[in-house]
Amino acid sequence: MSTKSRNKGKILVVDDQQIILGMISSVLVEAGYEVVCTHNILSAYEFVLLALKTGELFDVALIDLNIGSERGDEFAQRLMNIVPETKVAIITGDPVTMMKLSIVPDSVIIKTDNVIKHPKALIEPVRRLMNMKRTDNSSLPVKIKRWTATRSMSGINSLCLFTPEFLGEGDRQVEKLNLTCVSDNRLIVTSVYPMYPGDDAVPIAVQSTIGCPVECCTCVNWKHERNASGYIVSFVRPLTAQEIIAQVYWAVILSSKVEEALKEGSKLGVVVNFSGPGDGLVYNLPNVLAAIEQLAAIKELQFSFIITSVGRLDKLQEFLDWYVKLPVKIPIKLYWSVTFPNSKVRGWRKPGTAGQSLTKMRDLYEKIFYETGIPITASFDLYKGVNNRSKEVREIVELFKGRPWKIKLMAGCPDSLPGVFCVSYEDLVGFREMLIEAGMLPDDVRIREIYGIEGDAGCGRARPARPASFTLNLKVIQDPTV
Repeated sequence: MSTKSRNKGKILVVDDQQIILGMISSVLVEAGYEVVCTHNILSAYEFVLLALKTGELFDVALIDLNIGSERGDEFAQRLMNIVPETKVAIITGDPVTMMKLSIVPDSVIIKTDNVIKHPKALIEPVRRLMNMKRTDNSSLPVKIKRWTATRSMSGINSLCLFTPEFLGEGDRQVEKLNLTCVSDNRLIVTSVYPMYPGDDAVPIAVQSTIGCPVECCTCVNWKHERNASGYIVSFVRPLTAQEIIAQVYWAVILSSKVEEALKEGSKLGVVVNFSGPGDGLVYNLPNVLAAIEQLAAIKELQFSFIITSVGRLDKLQEFLDWYVKLPVKIPIKLYWSVTFPNSKVRGWRKPGTAGQSLTKMRDLYEKIFYETGIPITASFDLYKGVNNRSKEVREIVELFKGRPWKIKLMAGCPDSLPGVFCVSYEDLVGFREMLIEAGMLPDDVRIREIYGIEGDAGCGRARPARPASFTLNLKVIQDPTV
C-alpha cells in the first residue's frame, strides 16, 4: 500500500500489525512524507526491487523486529547491504530481544505506550534519519552487491551463511563458504580460490545443482547427499539462477580476494567457474545461462565465466544456439572434463556419460570454438596406474593432436578412488613430457594444481563443514554490515 503526500521523503514501513501500520502511515503522511506500507517480508522485497528499478529509492525504512514467523532484522540487514542510501530503523515492543541483535541499524524505536498513544513522537526520529548522511553510497563494492542481489532478492533470501572456512595460508589460502539452502535443508558450497601466476581474475567456484546424477567415480560430492533415512540420493534438484547469483553475492560480501578485485583502480576481474558440485551444463543449463546473463550485465566489474562439464551432445548444441543469438558476446571458456579418454572406460567411470561418443563430443566442442571463438580446454585428473599410462597418452593424442585444444593436467583428489594412489607433481611432469614426445605442442599442455584439495574445497571434493542432511536447527550467521 502506497500513500503520497507532500513528499518530504519516501518511507517504507514493514509491520505485521495492521493497526500499527495504519497509525504510523497516517502520522507520517500528515507530516508530508510519501509512505509505502506492507505487513510481510515478501512484499517488502518487491517494493525495494521496484524502487531500485525506478530509481526512486526509499529514504527511510521502519522495520518491525518480528514480522509473523520471520525476522525483520534479517531483511533490514540485506536492505542495508544492498541499498545503503536507505536509512534503517528497527521498531519493536520487545527491548530485551532488541539487545541481542547481531546487526547495527541506524536507529532503534521501541514501541512504548507513549509511542502508541502519541504516534507523533515518531516524527522527530524519522526527521533525524532523513538528515543522516552516508558515505560510500556509490562505491564499487556497493554497486556490485546491489547488482548481484537485486535481480531477485528471493535467491539471496534463500541462501544464508552457515560458516566460512579459511583453508591454507598466504597465497594458497582458499576461502570456502558453506551456505544453507533453507527451503531444502541442504548445504551449498562456494569456494574462492587463489589466483594462479599470470591470472587476471579471482576465481569463484559456484555450485549449480544439489547432488549430481553423473555419479563420477572420482567425485565424492554427490555421495554425501542423503535422504532422511540415510540413503544416498545422488541428485536432489538444480539450483535456481537466483541461488547461483546468491553464491556470487556472498563471495562479494565475504571474500577478501574478491574485495581486492573490487578496489578502485584494480585491474583484476572475477571469473565465475561452474566447477562446484554438480554439472551445470548437463543438468542445469537454463538456470546457468540465466545467471551468466544477469551477472554479465554488471558493468562496474569485469565478470568472465568458465563452464566445466563432462559434456553432452544435446546440451552443447543448446549452449551454442544460445550463444550465437546473444547481441553482446559474454567472455566464456568451456572446460571439458574428460579424465578417461576412452568412451567405454569413461561410460563406466562416469555413468552419466554412458553412450556419449567422445569423438562426436569433441567435434561439437570444436564447432562451438570455430563459430564463436570460445576457448576450449580438455581436463584430465590423473590417477596412478589408472589413466596415466602410455595407453592413455595414445588415446589423448589421437583425440586432440593438431586440433584447437588446450590440455590441462591435474592430480586426482586423494581418496577419490579407493586403493588408488594419487599422482605426484613429478608424475604430472612426466605425463606431460610423454604427451609432448607423442606430438602434442608444449604450449598446449599445462599442469594445474588444485589448491582446495587439502580442505575439501577442490573440484569433485567440495564438501560442506557438516553432512548435507543435517537438521537445520541453528541460528545462521547473517550478512555483515556494509
